[in-house]
Amino acid sequence: MSSATSRSADSPSFACTVRNPASRSSSSVLAATAAAGNEVRSQALPLMDMVFTGHAGQHRKRRYTLAELADFELMTFQRGSQPHLALLDLMRSGGVELRRVHSISSISAMAQLVEEGLGIATLPKAVVLQLARRMPLRALAVEPALPPLPIHLSWRDDPGSVPQRTLVDSVFESLGLAQVTMRPAARSPSKKSMS
Repeated sequence: MSSATSRSADSPSFACTVRNPASRSSSSVLAATAAAGNEVRSQALPLMDMVFTGHAGQHRKRRYTLAELADFELMTFQRGSQPHLALLDLMRSGGVELRRVHSISSISAMAQLVEEGLGIATLPKAVVLQLARRMPLRALAVEPALPPLPIHLSWRDDPGSVPQRTLVDSVFESLGLAQVTMRPAARSPSKKSMS
């Protein structure tokens, strides 16, 4: 199995896709919106907290306003993605006009740009807490805060796929959620029953 980050024109949301190289098909997707299709199952996961992330040495204020943030170079995910739209909606509802928002598809690229002092990024809080152990990043206190990001796990119902079952089970286990029962593989009719 391999993973890739993708964005579909039909559903402009962040997604992490796990592909099965043998069948060349997607077997599991983590995305802001639920996938749909024939034999596709989907489960909403706990919301992901999002935060404005700044450089620990440069962004030292205890609390920031939306107007203060608008004076910085702001970075978020791809144009049209849920984090991008949430940022625009938050600023608009706060009466703040944005001069520019940089759309970047990579969490690590945004973290590196913040580390270099080149702006403030909207990132998942859990990621910021992990990266702050080795990078000069900090979650900025801002009122109002960014809304949390909905996350869905979607997968093709393939009971014969051990890697997929392992992935789905491990996601649910790590989040402390009830295990998902995958349907048993359909049995082929036996030769006796065909006669």
